[in-house]
Amino acid sequence: MKLSDLLEDAGGVIRGVRACGAGTAALAVLAASSTFAGPSDSLLLAQLPNVPGAVPGARELQRAVRDAERTTRNTERQAERTAREGERRSAGEDRRSARDQREQSCGRIQAWLSDTSGVPAEVLERRFGGGAGRTDPMAAATQLPYESWLFQDARFAPAFGKRFDEVPADERAALQQAGNGCVSPRNARGQAVSDNMLFLRAFNPHYHPGYAQGVQKIREAQAQIDSAKKDLALLAPDDEGLRRYRELAAQAARLSLFLDAEQRGAYQQALAQAQTRVAQPVLARRAGDAVAQANGYTGLTTLVELQSEMARDGGAVPPGLRERQADIARDLVTQERARVDALGNGLVGLERGVQWHRDYATRYGAKLVPAVPQLRAMLEHFELRRAAILDASQAEVGARIAQVKSDGELQQLVAQYIPLEFDQRHIGGTALMTRVAEQRETLHKRSVIGTQAVAAAPAPPATPAQAAKARTAVAPADGGPSESEMYDAFNDLLQAQNAQATNVAERCNNRDFRGDPVLAMQCLQFATGVGTTRGGQGVVAPQFKISRFESLGCEKAQGEAGFRCDYIAGISGNVNLPPSLDAVVKSGSVTKARFVKRGNGWLMLPDRPR
Repeated sequence: MKLSDLLEDAGGVIRGVRACGAGTAALAVLAASSTFAGPSDSLLLAQLPNVPGAVPGARELQRAVRDAERTTRNTERQAERTAREGERRSAGEDRRSARDQREQSCGRIQAWLSDTSGVPAEVLERRFGGGAGRTDPMAAATQLPYESWLFQDARFAPAFGKRFDEVPADERAALQQAGNGCVSPRNARGQAVSDNMLFLRAFNPHYHPGYAQGVQKIREAQAQIDSAKKDLALLAPDDEGLRRYRELAAQAARLSLFLDAEQRGAYQQALAQAQTRVAQPVLARRAGDAVAQANGYTGLTTLVELQSEMARDGGAVPPGLRERQADIARDLVTQERARVDALGNGLVGLERGVQWHRDYATRYGAKLVPAVPQLRAMLEHFELRRAAILDASQAEVGARIAQVKSDGELQQLVAQYIPLEFDQRHIGGTALMTRVAEQRETLHKRSVIGTQAVAAAPAPPATPAQAAKARTAVAPADGGPSESEMYDAFNDLLQAQNAQATNVAERCNNRDFRGDPVLAMQCLQFATGVGTTRGGQGVVAPQFKISRFESLGCEKAQGEAGFRCDYIAGISGNVNLPPSLDAVVKSGSVTKARFVKRGNGWLMLPDRPR
């Protein structure tokens, strides 16, 4: 019951209290009792002093009521603060729990990533470098995404309970969230095993199919290896077993790249056991039969092929096979040695030597010579005989070279008498090839300035045009250079430039232009103006030769040594020029230069451009 009801229904209570003389105490009891339930009661109490007949202790009652209300409010506020503090503590505990769970999750992922022993060494080499670089970069195993190797069955399924490509969509999202942003561990070289976004990317719908396809290819290859190991264990030591062994062995190099070091060792051990159990006995039987039947050139060929098979299959070659092979080879070499000793000398000996070498290469060639020491020794004997013929034929071959009248005849002479690689290495052959180069230059010079103008060279009949030019050629004045000598001096300068360009091209091809902008610009000019080699990795040097030369006259230089001469010189080469400009360069123009006598020749000093 509220105080307002008491006052309304029992107004006599106040009068009774006054009559009893205990007004203040009674009102205090009312104020402290549970019957005061709302703000209206406080309002009524505040008005008590104005109530007719109110007791003198009403103010004390008001203070008591206010104190009670204050206490209630404080209690309620404290309860609210306690509740909020509890909520904050609970939220903090939840955050700490989530952080601890994430740290534990990242720790498990980091531990899983840090062990890359199941990843083939070639894959790690391709990813991080530092290997020997012997693996084919286009091998199927190394072309798969690196991430597929991290998620392969042997690594992923034990740690996460399912194979990577079999994880359902809802679990992918959970794994994506669990691994997102986890810091990757580092390998022994301090490199991150993967980036911190690995799981976010791996379970993203855009990337997941590609990684899953790589995982499936790894699975298929490893299944092939498991099947091959079972087949190897069941092979019989017969021809069919050998054929199947070779098929399985041929796959080993490719399939081994899908295995880590331990698995690869087991696979190679299975191959080695099959080789011992199957291949060696079969090949030993074949070797025995071949040795008993081998004779002559055909028999030697059979033995060498069998030896190659045994080496390819990793087996030891029986001593009896090698011995029979050596016996047959000695008989064949005896016949060949007799042919070489009967080659003769001079041009005849050189020509016969070329024919013998051609026949020997065709008959024994790349298959037999590397495998049979006696056949290699036969080539050494031929080279000794060839060297003697070259040395003894210098005068005869030199005279024949000097008689050649065209470049085509010169090429034919080289192909007929001195075409062998050995000829280029031996000093006698080098001397003859030098005379060939000199004669080629002489022939070119004759084609440019005419036969009669070339000094100290056999003069074939001149053409009418060349004869007319020879009759009108300007004769040397007061000991000046002839047209032929001026040509030689000009050609010396041109060949020096050719040699310099060749040297620059070699530096370009050796990549010496790094840090050298001037050389880099020259290399670019060679590439664009002349051409490239090796698929654009090398450049071709510009090379020039004289296409026209004509002396117009010379006079004694005034105040200088030598003679000042006017001439026309045109050049041609391998530089890419527009047709109109190429024609102008080949035709040449009137030029001046000073020529100074030096030794048996002349030094050309071109005028500086003004």
